[in-house]
Amino acid sequence: MANKIDLAVIFHDITPIPQDDGPQPVCAIDYARSYVEVMDYFRAILRKDEHSERALDLTHVCLQHNPANYTTWHFRRQILATLSLKSTPTTTQVTTKYNSDRVKVDLALTSKLGGANPKNYQIWYHRQSLLEGLVKNDEEGLRCTNDELEYTAAVFEEDAKNYHAWSHRQWIVLTVNSPTIWESELTYMNELITIDVRNNSAWNHRWFASHRAKKDPPLSYEKATLEAEYALKAAELDPFNESPWRYLIGILKEQWRRRDENTIKVSELLDEYEGNILKVKDSMKARSGDDVGSCVNLISALIDVLEMKHNASAFEEAANFANNLGMEHDPIRKKYWLLREKELRSRVEG
Repeated sequence: MANKIDLAVIFHDITPIPQDDGPQPVCAIDYARSYVEVMDYFRAILRKDEHSERALDLTHVCLQHNPANYTTWHFRRQILATLSLKSTPTTTQVTTKYNSDRVKVDLALTSKLGGANPKNYQIWYHRQSLLEGLVKNDEEGLRCTNDELEYTAAVFEEDAKNYHAWSHRQWIVLTVNSPTIWESELTYMNELITIDVRNNSAWNHRWFASHRAKKDPPLSYEKATLEAEYALKAAELDPFNESPWRYLIGILKEQWRRRDENTIKVSELLDEYEGNILKVKDSMKARSGDDVGSCVNLISALIDVLEMKHNASAFEEAANFANNLGMEHDPIRKKYWLLREKELRSRVEG
């Protein structure tokens, strides 16, 4: 259908509409002749608002030329909805506006087009639109869900930090929202973090999964201690890696904010992790024999823990560490660290 003869025969009753760039285009784009032809027919079909099989096939050809054309994707969904309605008996209760067989075809289409365009937003949005109403917490829905999770996992094998794939995966697990899928996500994140402890996308998704996409209520104390221990072990593998330290501090701060519920436990938790961070620091010094103040992410985490301890000696110690980072080890953020130092010393005086 992509050649001139096929288009002319199949759309014999359609007059192509050429692109109107005005009488004197400033910078005319030299499109391929085949692309110009197929888009001329597409404009005509779009104006006619024809929802037919041949129109659906035409959008496929258009997307092969330019998979980022959001107008083509939108029109394709309109056609799919119309054709699905015609093929679905009125007595059948449907949870999606698209026929399941057509969904399978279009998922295959997006997979093929997405292979060469893994960060094409229009492709990912089309995929989500097809799956709305199909991804759900029942037997049939879970089969669809598992297939889609496997698809994103395959994308991560090529690019573990593909933002669109992560966003799509989060939509899936949040839509299903079952205890099983949340736990399986934690297991999968552990696999990815084991492969690459610096995969900040996996750390972000672990937070999403451990908190089940909610800010409130925070993790229970017992769950928080497990997540804190997990983060610390990852930080020990690579103390210069920011992700586990920020994850750890996020967990501790969450417990610190609810300290009124159990002041003693939270105080003990902060004491424990101050000691744990210092152990990592001492271990690094023993191995290298050098001052490890240059391990900015470790010292930054230590400053945060000391600040949460909320007493004069801890504020003083944290201020000294902040000064050391600003004046020696992290000069690119000198102003930030000296501001932190100033704030901490003011709290000592207060």
